[in-house]
Amino acid sequence: MGCCISKQEASKPDTDGCKHGSNNPVQNHQQPYNRGPQQQKPLTSSQHVAHQSKVQTQSRTPQPRAQQHRADVPFAVQPAGEKATQAQRQDNTVLGKPFDDIREHYTLGKQLGRGQFGITYLCTEKSTGHEYACKSILKRKLSTKNDREDIKKEVNIMQHLSGQSNIVQFRGAYEDRQSVHLVMELCAGGELFDRIIEKGHYSERDAAKICRYIVNVVHACHFMGVMHRDLKPENFLLSSKDEGATLKATDFGLSVFIEEGKVYHDIVGSAYYVAPEVLRRSYGKEIDIWSAGIILYILLCGLPPFWAENEKGIFDAVLKGDIDFESEPWPSISESAKDLITKMLTQDPKLRITSAQVLAIFSIGVPSLIGLMKKLVLLKNFMHFWTNTTNIYSQTFLLSVLHKDYISEKQLSDSLLEFHLSMNGPLFVITISIFVEALFLVQLTGLLWDPTHSQTNLVR
Repeated sequence: MGCCISKQEASKPDTDGCKHGSNNPVQNHQQPYNRGPQQQKPLTSSQHVAHQSKVQTQSRTPQPRAQQHRADVPFAVQPAGEKATQAQRQDNTVLGKPFDDIREHYTLGKQLGRGQFGITYLCTEKSTGHEYACKSILKRKLSTKNDREDIKKEVNIMQHLSGQSNIVQFRGAYEDRQSVHLVMELCAGGELFDRIIEKGHYSERDAAKICRYIVNVVHACHFMGVMHRDLKPENFLLSSKDEGATLKATDFGLSVFIEEGKVYHDIVGSAYYVAPEVLRRSYGKEIDIWSAGIILYILLCGLPPFWAENEKGIFDAVLKGDIDFESEPWPSISESAKDLITKMLTQDPKLRITSAQVLAIFSIGVPSLIGLMKKLVLLKNFMHFWTNTTNIYSQTFLLSVLHKDYISEKQLSDSLLEFHLSMNGPLFVITISIFVEALFLVQLTGLLWDPTHSQTNLVR
């Protein structure tokens, strides 16, 4: 539900099955509540793969531009004498609180985007001069009670999650007679989707960094009792255009508060990212890890693992579950990366890797047990070289080697040989056994990450 200012005219395909048509020429997160009134129905938009690197398809019905209809403008001028009266009226409220004129707090600037239900503006806080994004949702277009409840639910979820580092920050909600206005953090770096299109695909190191951010969001949401249900590159924004910009999750329009023991049945999400159990109408929070695994696959090769010319074909591929690791560039991608994707895209949600386990893998810099075992074998092969040294040197070297992210076998061998030539001493077995035991414990159990306690935070 965040907003960015990356582009004004470029459009892109979409398989947003539960968010119905819009003519918005900009990003989905700039389309205020771009979903239809019936979220319980299956994904129905038609598909067409326009370009290999595109990860979504599109079927959208053009909507009339707001300039053509005066009633579509959320900020129609009200007579001065009517203002106080309208502030007291609650018969048309969506948020369930007194009307509050957003223009008393913010100066509305240029239009950033347009969606089926309203417009997104750049806004400046009068008291501080800070810039934010404001989504103005036209209440007359919220035709059903469910539409209004969905907006209220999304506001509640955004308020509940506010403060998490990789989630777009929510500033506040305002309501007047015509519209609901949502003020949130402004992200100037654009969508992750556009960055993928620009780059084609990412290196393993960069993909791992992004995936760690995404899974961090999943873990934080689940820890706080929220299931996102619509994770995709379009719903992650970059805080700036810098290469190392922070990634932020947005658009919680399909999210729900998790009810303990409840099995969910409604089909929601976007076709390429939907988990098989969603299509089988029996799912839980594990679907978010599946979607994160799809994104990781796309980051590494630029294409989704399950795709076809239409939605039925996509769904059939998802249910079949065959993952292509043979086409380029997969032969040059490490077994560790493929192993992690396989664990995240396990068909049985009960056997699927958890967010805590994924974070544990990233936190120690070893993508999987396979990578750990390879390093351990290499260490054992060099044990006989070391005959005389002190324990402090051994420990320092071992920690420095094992904490290197995605170090190759050749790099490890060269480092060990260099250590042997310079130190010519034994690497204490106690150092290896204790550290390796700790690594295995992390890999096998997955350390739990509590966002409220920094000492257990596994995300570096």
